[in-house]
Amino acid sequence: MKPFDMEAAKAGAPVVTGEGQKVRIVCFDAKRPSYPIVALVSDDNGIESVSIFTLEGCTNHHGINSRNDLFMAPVKKTGWVNIHRGSCNSRDTSVGIYLTKEQALSNVHNKSEYVATVKVEWEE
Repeated sequence: MKPFDMEAAKAGAPVVTGEGQKVRIVCFDAKRPSYPIVALVSDDNGIESVSIFTLEGCTNHHGINSRNDLFMAPVKKTGWVNIHRGSCNSRDTSVGIYLTKEQALSNVHNKSEYVATVKVEWEE
């Protein structure tokens, strides 16, 4: 998992605990010197509990890591790639990921080496 990034979280990026539980941050400036982040953490049934965190997203301000610490949630991405016959050095081999199938298809330059346009998914 990606380390907690308070600026990204403030901008609305999804946050989870180390166990993958969804987190809704209520505020970043609670009047608690060591634990200014207040959040609602969902259990497996979707029931939320109040938790507090340090500015670094930790449940313990003494630097002890916990499975309940905050992390940035992986973001699922989707794209399209063109598959061509030929070597990796071939100018006609697709190396780009396109946002849409139409974009990928419009970038097929050597139709004789073209095999398919394939949807790919990954997490970042």
